[in-house]
Amino acid sequence: MRWSCKCCNFSSPNQRTLIVHYKLKHCHQARNCPLPCVYADCVCSFRTESSLKKHLTRDHSQARSKQVTARLNCELCNFSETCSDSQYFAHLKIHIHNKETVKCPYKECRFQSSVYSTFRAHKSKKHHLCTVDNFRENLYQTFIQGTLNSESTNFETHSDDLDLTDYFIEDLDLHDLLQHKVASLLLRMQTHLHVSKTTTQEIIDELCSISSVVEEYTPKIIESVLINHNCAVNSAVTAAITEIVKKVNPLSFLSKDGPFGSEYKRETFYKKNFKVIEPIEYVLDTSSRRKFVYIPVLKVLTELLNRSDVIDKVLETGHIERVEHLSQYKTYRDGLYYKDNILLSSKDLSIALGLYIDDFEVCNPLGTSKKKHKICAVYWVISNLPIRYRSSVQSIYLACLCHSNDVKKYGYGAILEPLIKDLEVLEQQGLYVQKLGTTVRGTVLYVSADNLGAHSLAGFHENFNVDKFCRFCLASRQDIDIHEVKERVFPLRTVESHKQDLLELKRHQFVSVNGVKSDCVLDRLSHFHTVQGFPPDFMHDLFEGIVPRELSLCIKSLISKRYFTIDELNSIIESFPFKFTDKTNRPNPISKSFASKNLLVGIATKTGHY
Repeated sequence: MRWSCKCCNFSSPNQRTLIVHYKLKHCHQARNCPLPCVYADCVCSFRTESSLKKHLTRDHSQARSKQVTARLNCELCNFSETCSDSQYFAHLKIHIHNKETVKCPYKECRFQSSVYSTFRAHKSKKHHLCTVDNFRENLYQTFIQGTLNSESTNFETHSDDLDLTDYFIEDLDLHDLLQHKVASLLLRMQTHLHVSKTTTQEIIDELCSISSVVEEYTPKIIESVLINHNCAVNSAVTAAITEIVKKVNPLSFLSKDGPFGSEYKRETFYKKNFKVIEPIEYVLDTSSRRKFVYIPVLKVLTELLNRSDVIDKVLETGHIERVEHLSQYKTYRDGLYYKDNILLSSKDLSIALGLYIDDFEVCNPLGTSKKKHKICAVYWVISNLPIRYRSSVQSIYLACLCHSNDVKKYGYGAILEPLIKDLEVLEQQGLYVQKLGTTVRGTVLYVSADNLGAHSLAGFHENFNVDKFCRFCLASRQDIDIHEVKERVFPLRTVESHKQDLLELKRHQFVSVNGVKSDCVLDRLSHFHTVQGFPPDFMHDLFEGIVPRELSLCIKSLISKRYFTIDELNSIIESFPFKFTDKTNRPNPISKSFASKNLLVGIATKTGHY
């Protein structure tokens, strides 16, 4: 329903908007003109706003509007109720859980399924913009239902004077929107742009100074605009507009009295409005005050799965990969380890997590503080996401931070204990996802790490000069000198053989058995095992291992045959028109001494461009 002005063509769906229009646009009070009733069939008019509001409350409080709703029917049962499309799909979910095949309710769609994740993925992909109006005609019937008009506001609950500032802020939700926008900008400055708290506060203080200058000249500017448009200048109207401009000014939030005036106020707002999940500090040793921090994986995962953009991508990926890629090897889902995992390969939706562990230096790795402040970090990612999202930094989440020296001293068992407990809950009990209305279970599918980190966490020898140095097979150093390294030459490690090695290790108190020094703490999980859960280190094995050596031998051979010289090759590398991000990964010029070393020096991203 729209309310129309009796003096011009203005109309609005809100009564209060029309009254503000009367007051500002036509200046009825300034011209001493009566205010007409907002109802078209009412001839009453009033001298003051308070009289008009009392009239609306007294004579038009019972006004009704007609609202069109729909009664939705189910093809599989006697369900027939007035409900939204989301409530209707919740009903269809019951049939799917009963192993019934449900047809898509939308027009000209022949899709049907008995798997809820597949059904939801289809709706998200094909009908995400559809409404009840797009349902097949036999599934719904419209009828008229009398409801109280939401615009018939009881003005007695408000003050006698109309507060223009409150009207604009409440009606448009502009206040909250601007507040969240400013808060988001300040938070990104610190987290993404790495602006320090001190610098952020200095920027805020300068912006407040600029805002105070603007506020000083605002009344004069408003009066000038009113005069230029032949409007009567009223001090009350000017003051009201000035107050509105002040409140919708984003810089007003940065004042000392505003919600972002200090670091404490900003952090309080972040925690209250942005669902901040704070890290938990654990003490390893009270005497030496050794600690580590852990960000609860279950809490973060729950928040993510209840976001529509995340859960839709998870459901969509599961449907596409299971249906379209049955005869192709395109993702981890096509491998034997995934298919042998009872939890992850089931028809019900399950979450596959990928862990990543690595050390990094906080200080200069070549200086006097080398290894003193070295940090071990554990990250995780939802592997169900499509590859293009899974590989972005925004999709990788931190789980744990600790000193690398503490890992060596106290072991992974103490550091990863809270993470293991959360993962056990995820495996056994699962998480309730409100968006799906069901509980979803999951587990760790793989752990990505360099060879040193993988062997350290998995319990293998970290020295690769030992006899049994491989975590995938039982090849010895003597064997690789005699036999060619290729598939099916050396016996592979299996779950059974690894368990036997651990039994021998504990029974005889050996230092190691077949390269195994200890068990892996992740083996506490029911659906993860060390032998299957640590994939090869692709970057170090290939791009910083085999590939540079093979390339050096090939280039050395081509130069010896006089196809080109080293200077000609370096000139081509230097002039090659690399595009976009490849420009930063341009290969380094090849040293003239590379032939003696049989190795090209460079990092993995540059080696791949040769």
